[in-house]
Amino acid sequence: MTICIVSLLPLCEIGGVSTFNKNFIALFANANNKVIFLTVDDTKKVEDDIVLYESSYLTNVILNRTYKKYKNYYKNFFSTGSSDAPKWIAIGYAVKQWLLQNSSSYKIDVIEVSDGIGIGTFLTDKSLPPVLLTAHGSSLQITQYDYNGHSEQTAIIQKLEQLSYKGANAIISHSPLNTTELRNFTNRRIFQTLIPWVINNNEAAYQHSDTFGLVVGKLRYLKGPITLCKALEQLQNKSQTIKVKWIGGDSVSLKNYSGTVSCYIKEKFPSIYGSSFEWVPGISTYETINEIKKAAYIIIPSVWETFNYVALEAASLGKAIIITRKTGASFLFTHDENALVIEENNEQELTSAIALLHMNKNLRERLGAAAKKLIQQTFKPESIVEQRIKIYEKVIADKKNSKEMLQESLTFLNPYLSYKRFLFFKGYNFLKKIYNKSQHLFSRFK
Repeated sequence: MTICIVSLLPLCEIGGVSTFNKNFIALFANANNKVIFLTVDDTKKVEDDIVLYESSYLTNVILNRTYKKYKNYYKNFFSTGSSDAPKWIAIGYAVKQWLLQNSSSYKIDVIEVSDGIGIGTFLTDKSLPPVLLTAHGSSLQITQYDYNGHSEQTAIIQKLEQLSYKGANAIISHSPLNTTELRNFTNRRIFQTLIPWVINNNEAAYQHSDTFGLVVGKLRYLKGPITLCKALEQLQNKSQTIKVKWIGGDSVSLKNYSGTVSCYIKEKFPSIYGSSFEWVPGISTYETINEIKKAAYIIIPSVWETFNYVALEAASLGKAIIITRKTGASFLFTHDENALVIEENNEQELTSAIALLHMNKNLRERLGAAAKKLIQQTFKPESIVEQRIKIYEKVIADKKNSKEMLQESLTFLNPYLSYKRFLFFKGYNFLKKIYNKSQHLFSRFK
């Protein structure tokens, strides 16, 4: 079978979505399937649409030229900023154009959108293969937990997501938590499967003397950093010297606070920042894996997550894990058998769990060994591939005619594309650029 994966992120990126993409390609290629991977890459100085890599099992296509053509057009109708609706629209049209021209020659059977669910809206076309959405977490879901502000661009992105959920041929989830939530607000059947995961049986955990705990993930509210800091503060007040490292980038995701999460922690928890709580931003995937190996235990204090690949990485390395029930991957674990499973946003439970693992090496080793055994028994390559192939075969057989829906749905963009808006934002973005440059120059001479 030939599967086309569409992603906002290139394979070189780090994070959960990129981990999914890499594991997916490895598993399905090994099972004699072909994967076409479509993306854009703003980090590369590539001005054309190129086939970055091609083999009998993988074709990696970067659509920079077509993407930039659409992006340069649509950005004229919006303010520049972090919520980038023009990027979503541009990727959607660029991918659609490539698929209309190439899906037949590449003999693509199904299209799976692994990141940027709203892109699916552009691909539910009668002339294209059936479209599936991998529900890693949409803006519609995340904004219930993270505060990222609201703008007309986030509204557009969320509208695209709603239309994708409505028009896609299937939606795939990897945890009961996410399946239930998606079912409730889409009123559709959600297919739940094992998440793609490749076990490296040759990789062993380091035997290390360090006793620090470790969190891996972006420093954002829904990952639970505030609850963790409150727990560490309590432990410090009890004169327990415990160190936790947090590896990951920063964000602005706290309600009623305009700065970054790291600034908030530094300001509100000065007694632990830099000592009990050590923030480590911007290290490579290789370095992150080494830190997981060296850590005494892994903490996943999330307020909410659709899954969490770090749980699988840590368990595969035989690490003891503290994980909240609102972390999608928690369904795999049983409390006190192969992990410590606690309630989310509960600093008392988190405090007790950290203290327990910190003081008890035998418990850490017992939980870690049981977690590793669980992952080895659960994530069989043939089972992961077979489950997804069955869904593909079903949507191929049941493909709906969604062309009429598509033509009607994308008309909601028309009011945003007026000549009046074009003139306004052309001038606004120009003045904003001059202002930012002047502020930069002023700061240099202060």
